[in-house]
Amino acid sequence: MSALAKNAKTLLNSTAAKTAETTYRETLSTEITTALALVESKSTSSSSATALAKKCRESATALQKAMDAVSASIEQQSGVDCDKLKCVALTFDDGPSAVNDSKLRDELDKLKVKATFFMIGKNITSSTS
Repeated sequence: MSALAKNAKTLLNSTAAKTAETTYRETLSTEITTALALVESKSTSSSSATALAKKCRESATALQKAMDAVSASIEQQSGVDCDKLKCVALTFDDGPSAVNDSKLRDELDKLKVKATFFMIGKNITSSTS
């Protein structure tokens, strides 16, 4: 239970700067607090082992559900799950450029990397499109 709560805290902290639904993050925070309180109470609890085990299972299930909701929220916002796919986003302030774009495309081809380019602005010419 404490390991799961630690993982949940890591997730909560790592999503602080992201725009995940606040409700999901608040729920996760509440479930972390509940799980940690349960861990603390195990040593002083007068509950039976069966009752304590049931509380632990319920808390672990709720905590995992809250973690899944935060993760799904972030994944939905990005449209791409970079935990499952290898992905990177690049921006070029001074592009497109016939020299730089062809070098980049050649390198991507050599590495068998798929890429999508969105070209906008006044620098688009027949050599860059």
